[in-house]
Amino acid sequence: MEFRDNVDDEDLEPVDASFVWSPNPGFPAYLRQVRSNAGVSLRDVAAALGMSYSWLARLETGGSARPPSVGRLSQMADLYGVDISEMLHEAGVRVELPADHDANASLDAKFAAVLLHPDLRPPLFTEDSIHYVPDRVKQQWLAFAEKLAKHKEPAAFLARILRTAKRSS
Repeated sequence: MEFRDNVDDEDLEPVDASFVWSPNPGFPAYLRQVRSNAGVSLRDVAAALGMSYSWLARLETGGSARPPSVGRLSQMADLYGVDISEMLHEAGVRVELPADHDANASLDAKFAAVLLHPDLRPPLFTEDSIHYVPDRVKQQWLAFAEKLAKHKEPAAFLARILRTAKRSS
């Protein structure tokens, strides 16, 4: 059985996604272990996070309990001192994106904005060319552009590098 929790985070770009929780049989034991390692009792957790003691006990024993939301898992991870991605993985939570979602859309848009700019566009580079450039190369070019943009005098800096490279060849 799968349970869904809608994604709601102002810091993320809006994506029609949901968290899907497919109960992991080892999760109750994991939860008990990380709580024990943190040195807190179920009652302490219930009080600290405003959760029901009986719900927490059922969650840790594998009993019938409503699945925890991603927010609850995040609170528990913080309290137990474990990484949230580890907690989500152990719980069996995964992010489900719509079938038509293009995860590289913003990368492609940023890359196009830099390389298709009229002042920067290489002579044979077209909009169609973007799709043939590997994502790793796009990320490297964007990182280069960001570093160059932070330089005090980017044009003079780049001209100096190109002159040096010309003399070396």
